[in-house]
Amino acid sequence: MPIYMYVARDASGKAIQGHQEATNEAVAVSILQNKGLYVTHVINTATVVKAAKKRKRGHRNISSEDLLFFIAQTANLLAVGIPFIRSMDVISELTSSDKMHAIILELTANIKAGSTFKDAIARHPKVFPPHWTYLIEAGELSGTLPQVLGQLAKNMEATEHLKKKVGSAMVYPSVLISASLAAIVFFMVFIVPIFAKLFMGFNAELPFMTKVVMGISGFLKQYFYLMIGGGVAGFLLLRRYFSTAKGRRILHIFLLRIPAIGDVMTDVIHARICIILSMLIRSGLSFLKSLEVTANVSGNFVYETALSNIRLEVQQGKPLSSCLSENAIFSPMMVNLVKIGEESGKLPEMIEKSSEYFAQRVDIFAGRVGVLIEPLVMILVGGVIGVIAVSIFMPIVKLSSVIK
Repeated sequence: MPIYMYVARDASGKAIQGHQEATNEAVAVSILQNKGLYVTHVINTATVVKAAKKRKRGHRNISSEDLLFFIAQTANLLAVGIPFIRSMDVISELTSSDKMHAIILELTANIKAGSTFKDAIARHPKVFPPHWTYLIEAGELSGTLPQVLGQLAKNMEATEHLKKKVGSAMVYPSVLISASLAAIVFFMVFIVPIFAKLFMGFNAELPFMTKVVMGISGFLKQYFYLMIGGGVAGFLLLRRYFSTAKGRRILHIFLLRIPAIGDVMTDVIHARICIILSMLIRSGLSFLKSLEVTANVSGNFVYETALSNIRLEVQQGKPLSSCLSENAIFSPMMVNLVKIGEESGKLPEMIEKSSEYFAQRVDIFAGRVGVLIEPLVMILVGGVIGVIAVSIFMPIVKLSSVIK
């Protein structure tokens, strides 16, 4: 039978919390009321356990799903009146990450020692996103921490949904392109050399196309492993370079200029900026601080720089919509919605509407990318394999006529 955690008040108004076994929530409330209690919150413990069923501890790293689970369950437990320390104990046992488990225990120890939740979170900047500390601080100061955490979980879920949409959309094209390249390399390294030996045995003049294909095949076969090693080394060097400030700037500029890919990245960045900025403003954080935090977590150097400059302009008294309109990287839709928000006094709501617009654009891209890329890849790969096939059969036809 389900067990419900509850928070209630007795006849004297004293707060009481505990557990009640019942067939459903209504029955649990009825039983508690018959005991003379005024029920304020009820939550089925199964909802917490259900969310953790697939999270059997075992993996060492902390994923975005682990962070989402942590913040969402913290919000749920606090909302029904479960004490903070008890909530941390419950979540630490349900988390699927060994590392997250250890961090939650450390958070609990810091809070027991007198630290605030915001300060405890701030001790782990590599685990928790920087804007979390500002939101949690605002929630603690205003006494609305459960609501702030709930909104944070909701917005984090929306952001993760965007990432997964883009990632899922790119899986099929990536597999298709990789398989096609592997097929071409296999032909050039293992099949073409067999025919090359056959043609050399006839000492006949070969067509120009055949010579070119055989030359490329010979080069690939001779330096195949060297090219693989060089590719891996090059990848590692580029990865190291792109981790620097200069490399990051060059990479982000380049990615935004790639046709189609740059467009969807722009939509994802716009959605992320709008989600975080709206959430920070709603939490009560100052507008200038909200812009600063949003710039730091935008995830792209170009937008980070633009938002940092816009913050300085806003500080001088310029409207946000005017600042955005002067930067070509920001969508006219976002600019117009921000302007409407400023004029109507509903800026957070209109910024949130803007995030929904860009999220829809990402969904549309995710649904179309496979359909658009597949025929293009097929045409290119078919053309390459066709050239290889023709270059092989041309000498065969020519030699067969000579033999006759």
